[in-house]
Amino acid sequence: MELSDTPKRGNDGPIPGENFTSDTRNYPWHRPPEITGVDEAIEYLGNKILTKKKVRNGLIVMMDMGTPIASITETMILQGVMNGKWTMDIGLLIAGPIARLLEMMAKDSKIEYDMGIDEDESVPSKYFFEKGPSSSKISPKPGKLEKQALEDIKSNPPTGGLGAPMEEELPVDMEN
Repeated sequence: MELSDTPKRGNDGPIPGENFTSDTRNYPWHRPPEITGVDEAIEYLGNKILTKKKVRNGLIVMMDMGTPIASITETMILQGVMNGKWTMDIGLLIAGPIARLLEMMAKDSKIEYDMGIDEDESVPSKYFFEKGPSSSKISPKPGKLEKQALEDIKSNPPTGGLGAPMEEELPVDMEN
């Protein structure tokens, strides 16, 4: 059996604190972005989408297959952030124009598309509060889970913070 001068580590992971000594500019998103303006970023993506036939056709196929435009836009923006093209702030600002460009491409190609934005109509409005819950999609009767939760609360009444008795449980000394 041969003895070694260097001790063997049980794992090959980083040494604790090693991240403080490594160069943080190893990744593109740790360096300043290449594109710093909203217009410049929109122009960059617009040119990439419209001038490269392979990219354009791929996007049209994705939209035709039912991929939501919001998901495609998010992927394009995050890819730009990951590659160091722009910051996340610029990405958020260009999301609307890029989604609109993709929507126009889908309309131009005469394909059905999904914007990927849920339009929930069950949000309480002035009408909801005037007419009551029976006039909307919200059921006024509690469901099974709600009934079970109410029974649990009744059988195990809540206590105060850290198990202290609630105020109504405390004896009240009125003479002081």
